[in-house]
Amino acid sequence: MPITEADIKLVVACALVDIDGRVLVVKRPSGKPMAGLWEFPGGKVEKGERPEQALIRELKEEISIDVTANCLAPLTFASHSFDDFICSCRFMFAENGTGKLCLMRQPTRNG
Repeated sequence: MPITEADIKLVVACALVDIDGRVLVVKRPSGKPMAGLWEFPGGKVEKGERPEQALIRELKEEISIDVTANCLAPLTFASHSFDDFICSCRFMFAENGTGKLCLMRQPTRNG
């Protein structure tokens, strides 16, 4: 069966590294697809959004961090085929975000 645009989910994710070299990752909550896996902040690109706009929105919604497009630098790209869709991820690095980190989900340590 041919791949259609509806089969491809465009997502964005961001590497947030603090001054001590720690990288922020969060564990996906129970009840969500791929629960228990670790992920970087980010999410789906909505129709009509540029990837940078989506990442700026997702960082604000998920962890209350404000970044601007000029703070984002492309890092890499990845895609993966699941049973019912293809995930295409644009991964970026954020250099100068502002705000106090506020996780909307409870972080866990060591699993």
